[in-house]
Amino acid sequence: MGPSISVREDHLFTVRTERDGGSLLVRASGEIDFANAEMLERELVRASGCDASVIVLDLGDVDFIDTTALQALVSGAERFREDGNRLSMWLGSSAAVHRLVELCGVEGELPLTG
Repeated sequence: MGPSISVREDHLFTVRTERDGGSLLVRASGEIDFANAEMLERELVRASGCDASVIVLDLGDVDFIDTTALQALVSGAERFREDGNRLSMWLGSSAAVHRLVELCGVEGELPLTG
């Protein structure tokens, strides 16, 4: 059986989830702010409930992020730490996410890769 794909959109924000075997890729793109951070949080909760052994949150295509969304990331990371550390977050070339993570000093609270 091939990979399964789910897409959720909210105005300027999209979350695409791809399941392939034991891996789950959650790819966020666009702008994440107080108006749609809850959607990101719901996707992380949904991901934490799946049986994938590896879960990657790809934030490389995020153009804007505010502190509400950053808190959703920190909360999601905490949930996954309690559930076996299956989550890794990839920031890619997203200057917005890199900047806010560094500004708020939460690098140690997020399972950053790459």
